[in-house]
Amino acid sequence: MDTIYKHDPVLRLLHKKLGLTPSLAYIGHAAIQLGCLSLYCWKMGCLFVHGHIIGLWEDYGFIINNLLAFSAFWALYIWVPQSIGQVLRSLKQNKVIRGISNQRSGHSPAISDYSSSVTAALNRLSSWWLIVSSIVLSVLISVFLFAHDMRMTHIWYVYKTAPFVFIITAYAVDMTVLLLSVGRIAVFASELRKLFRLFDLDIRPLHPDRGGGLGSIGQFSVRLGGFIAVLGLNGGALLLLQQYSRTGSFVLVGRYFSFTLGTWLGIIAYLALIPVSFLAFVWTAHSAMKRAKDERLLRIAEQFELVYGALQSHISQPESSYCQVDLEGYLDQIEQLQKLYKVTEAFPVWPFNFQDLVRFVTTTISPLALTLLPTLLELLI
Repeated sequence: MDTIYKHDPVLRLLHKKLGLTPSLAYIGHAAIQLGCLSLYCWKMGCLFVHGHIIGLWEDYGFIINNLLAFSAFWALYIWVPQSIGQVLRSLKQNKVIRGISNQRSGHSPAISDYSSSVTAALNRLSSWWLIVSSIVLSVLISVFLFAHDMRMTHIWYVYKTAPFVFIITAYAVDMTVLLLSVGRIAVFASELRKLFRLFDLDIRPLHPDRGGGLGSIGQFSVRLGGFIAVLGLNGGALLLLQQYSRTGSFVLVGRYFSFTLGTWLGIIAYLALIPVSFLAFVWTAHSAMKRAKDERLLRIAEQFELVYGALQSHISQPESSYCQVDLEGYLDQIEQLQKLYKVTEAFPVWPFNFQDLVRFVTTTISPLALTLLPTLLELLI
């Protein structure tokens, strides 16, 4: 699984050499970046309001972004390759991958088994084009977003050249980390779909993960929902801050209602991201699990038809010429096949359980509930 770190020296240093976990990455980014900037602004006299300059600790939007979204980018950066490796190892350890599908075996001669297929997928997750394109795109985004700030003179990071250069550089690095993570998640979703099309599945109906042995995929989606929730909290905090600066209240209805187009787009994007992030992986596994289950049911149905057809042929003979013992044997086979069909019908076709779904929904909806809490209190009181 180390293939994913091959072309990313920063990820290899942070995770493989320093042993950085997602939690440590989150805390470390928030503490180091905000700490260094605070020391610099304290020395330069722009930590708090200094004349007409808005100080660092009065720039609440920047502090919110640093403590929530940007720190979550680094945690996601460390978490994605770890979790991808865990999912791929779990599929192998749970023995849900049976072998190359008979329908696909002739179309992929270079991929002989699951291990070689995983290696090919990890190579695409660590490709140079993904890293380079993420860097270029993040630089362009950073320059575009901060271009208008260069004309402002009342913000602490424009007050001196050094902090402005630091901020735009840090922002570009943070965006690179985010884009790399999003790119790897998207490539992984595509590669997972290819794996399930290439290989047949053996569903484990009694596996402890309650997901047919593919519960690690559901867990991946649930944990991804946690990062999305942090972005939702960040957006909700910025929305309340913007609302308060415009209207002097955190209430989002009535005479206090003052949403911009950007606010509406952000809300729509978040609401769309919730189902997409969950279904991107579990739906792929669902399709493969349903196909495997249907194949088993079809084999049982075909066997049932053979036995039933033999029984019909047997009883169509004159009563004196067929054996009662054979008749009971056929009936016993039919009864056993019917029982087997019912057992197979109960096989899971989703790689998660009800608790996983509740956790995901609760986690991703909670930022919306917290954002609307002041409004609900205003309406109820």
